[in-house]
Amino acid sequence: MTFELTDPAYEIGDLAQWLIGLPAATSPTLKILSLALDLPDGSYEYLELMAAARLRLKRLGDLAQTMLGGGISADRCNEVKQAADNLAFVFHPASQTTQWASVLGSHVTTKDGFAFAMFSPHAQRVRPLRLLGDGERPLLLMKIEEAIEQLEKDEDFFGRSEIIASMERLKLVLTYFRFFGHEMAISDLASAVAKVKVASEKDTSTIKRVGLTVTALVAAMELMLLPANAIQGIQTYNDFYLHQAKPLLLGFHEKFLIEGPEAHRKRAGAEVSDASGG
Repeated sequence: MTFELTDPAYEIGDLAQWLIGLPAATSPTLKILSLALDLPDGSYEYLELMAAARLRLKRLGDLAQTMLGGGISADRCNEVKQAADNLAFVFHPASQTTQWASVLGSHVTTKDGFAFAMFSPHAQRVRPLRLLGDGERPLLLMKIEEAIEQLEKDEDFFGRSEIIASMERLKLVLTYFRFFGHEMAISDLASAVAKVKVASEKDTSTIKRVGLTVTALVAAMELMLLPANAIQGIQTYNDFYLHQAKPLLLGFHEKFLIEGPEAHRKRAGAEVSDASGG
């Protein structure tokens, strides 16, 4: 199995490059970003994207701080933290009514991009992330949309609304993946899995009604999670992923996919066909 790796610093650098590619117009930041994202001004989704970007930048600075003395120098740590703080202003409420050209010139700088690039190899040693390719995301989104459609057509059952909400959230994250990144996607994937597990443990017949949901979640796991042997030897790793998300996801995978992903997909498809009278 071959796959590419990325890391939080590289992902932030990619977001910065995307911002640099936007026209340096004098319109407010809110207008420019909303137009680029094809979202209504100040919509819930837009605000979620802004909050996600700021949180990721804070976490990147925190990551640099944890590596101080054990992998990076104090100067490199300060460079990363200052770069993260500077870029974070782009997504701050205070910048939304400021002219975009001014925000772009002051807060999306080559110096900061260089700081992210130089930190990336260090970040990847302790926080490696399996790269979800641009060609893979549309396939996952299609599966998620099919799952949501099935859930919305079905009659109510225990946990149905929570599962739908978690799948809608995962859809949002994957649609605007550049803003949310791999770590947030894994966190939301774990949350969706947890909702299905809770519902199925409450009523074992539930699993028969969420075939497409399980198929979508398994597909996401296969594309987004590192194989166990790929993270052996990594001494410092993301606590949530290693101690909470990964065991939860793998347990889900083992419980419902003993026969393997392909067998499950065929079984899920047959259940959907039977339910529709096909």
